[in-house]
Amino acid sequence: MTACLTIHNAAKPVPASGGHRSAQGGFTLLELLVGMFIGLIITGVALGTLMLTRATSSTISEVAQLQQQAAYALQIMGNHIRQTGSYELQPALNSTTAFTFTDYPTGFTRFGGSNGTGSKPDTFTIGTQTPIAGVRDCKGAEVTATAYTTIFSLTKADGNLRCNSSVKNEAQAIIENVTDFQVWYRNYEIDAVGNYSFQRQEAPRPLTATRGVAAIEICLELTGSEKLPKTDTKYTNCQGEEKEIGENLRRVFRNVYSVRVTAF
Repeated sequence: MTACLTIHNAAKPVPASGGHRSAQGGFTLLELLVGMFIGLIITGVALGTLMLTRATSSTISEVAQLQQQAAYALQIMGNHIRQTGSYELQPALNSTTAFTFTDYPTGFTRFGGSNGTGSKPDTFTIGTQTPIAGVRDCKGAEVTATAYTTIFSLTKADGNLRCNSSVKNEAQAIIENVTDFQVWYRNYEIDAVGNYSFQRQEAPRPLTATRGVAAIEICLELTGSEKLPKTDTKYTNCQGEEKEIGENLRRVFRNVYSVRVTAF
């Protein structure tokens, strides 16, 4: 008996056609690089906006701070200047005169100080009577004397505007960041027919029956500490000169205070 063997040919796999190739997953290297580049741009814009916002906020805050300091110093000086030159009223003891005036002590300085040469700051001295109780000097100390003097000066080394008085001889800083401090006097003179003439001068005119000081002009220049982008912008300082602002915020504050040229 003869055995028969049947040989079956194994079927070969048929290669897939190009139109049915399976889809790839993930990103290519080029796509990743483009995504990273866009992300860096967005991050850079966000950081730039943040820095700009911070710089703007710091500048606005510093402007407000300098204005507050200048307003505080000018208020203190103005309160003393407005009382300078006035006389204390005293009730008279006879029937013909209702009241008299208390004169200032001999040699008492009502207007004075020193004029800084060149770009140096001035020193300002004023004298005031104290007709009522509870009067306080520029440092807050209670005044018990009938008259006292007040001195305002600038220390260039630390930028502090200082106040001192005869009540307690101890200078005290009232504001900082001061670059310059200048004082001018609006002096007046009365001619023979009673007409007034005024001059803006660096020294006070001694008080007589026909001349004296009508008003005082104060100028403060304050400089900020925040660094700003440097520009060619100029400003006019207290000396009347045009200067470049530089990399710091600068503000100039002026005010004129009338003095009591009459008794009250």
